Amino acid sequence: MDYIKAGGLTTPSLPNQMKAHVDSLNSIEKLENLGFKGRDASLSISLGEYRIAGLTYETVKYEENLWKVLIVYSLDNGYFDRATYDASTDVEREWNWIFENDRNRDSLSDYLSGTEETIEDFLKWDSLYKKIEVLFDIFGYENIFGTTYGPGFQIEGLYHIVCGNCDFLHGFINGHCPQCGTPKNH
Repeated sequence: MDYIKAGGLTTPSLPNQMKAHVDSLNSIEKLENLGFKGRDASLSISLGEYRIAGLTYETVKYEENLWKVLIVYSLDNGYFDRATYDASTDVEREWNWIFENDRNRDSLSDYLSGTEETIEDFLKWDSLYKKIEVLFDIFGYENIFGTTYGPGFQIEGLYHIVCGNCDFLHGFINGHCPQCGTPKNH
């Protein structure tokens, strides 16, 4: 994820009307041109397999420069939605239910143990997108972004997998087909 920090790289400044409108987010090519990044080097695989990608960008509001994080994420129905946060969002405050509950803290700690990081390390990460990506992996889109009441939008050029059991074309959700529940490697 490219973002500003001392001596760092800058990302494109997006017009306000463009940052959240799905017509500017409905293809891999458009997302790549905007500078979206995901876990994999291929944005198509990031959205198809890992179900999330993000972009940190600068916008101007009332003559003040503000940094925002725009995230595109997969719903359980194979469609996508988006969310925007201030880049300075405090994850402990925004998702306090994770940090105030022992079971949820343990889930986060267990996930991070695979990277030999602690929750304290995690909270020091510069990239809000990377923090949200981890929380999304553990707690799912509804718990992190809230309920989506619309149908979502599709993304052209997305890497999809066809389920061998039900022939449903999609990215897998937590390693299982969202249509029939079959494990990915079945």
